[in-house]
Amino acid sequence: MDAGERRQQILELLCRRRKDTMQNLASELGVSERTIRRDVEILTRTYPLETICGRYGGGVRVAGWYHLDRPRVSPRQTAPPPRLAAGPRGGGPGLLGAIPLKISS
Repeated sequence: MDAGERRQQILELLCRRRKDTMQNLASELGVSERTIRRDVEILTRTYPLETICGRYGGGVRVAGWYHLDRPRVSPRQTAPPPRLAAGPRGGGPGLLGAIPLKISS
């Protein structure tokens, strides 16, 4: 397993468990705690992970709102507003339809 696969595995485990210790992740993935710490540090740059200090409650957790299996943007959020998609009074191409597809110089 390379580093990218291992980081993906860490993220999947944390999304299922919501919180885990570095020691537990290291033993489960067969690497050192330092490797897990490095991977978590890299993952925190892109994903909502938080490290928790403490002897007994320490580790890493994922934000409560974040889930890998849920879409981040709804179809409603990706659709253009109706006033841009339809023309004036609902007829013809709207503002988006009037934008040329290719701009030549």
